[in-house]
Amino acid sequence: MFKNNEDVHEIPVKSLDADIEFMGLQSGDQLFVWLRNFRAELLNELTLMIEGIGNSKYLMKYYDTWTGKFSNEREIESMNDQLILKKIGLNGEKDMALWLRPARK
Repeated sequence: MFKNNEDVHEIPVKSLDADIEFMGLQSGDQLFVWLRNFRAELLNELTLMIEGIGNSKYLMKYYDTWTGKFSNEREIESMNDQLILKKIGLNGEKDMALWLRPARK
């Protein structure tokens, strides 16, 4: 994931939901987003916007920080210098991470 010889810096992430905490990081060409739900109930309609990353295709996996397991990978695409992730589900009082890496053809 993180490479020792590359800078890690914060990237702009936005959400309209006030009850979550989030942070985005970039290391080389990989992106990492951490999310935490402060509510007791499931949030299943979260939308995140990651800005300033150009226009590319990414492979994304969800990482369950409680079980240590990754989801299946899926391809997504950023447009107009932003990536919009819709309908993210996040269990109550839990956190998770997203790992995005360039889709290479």
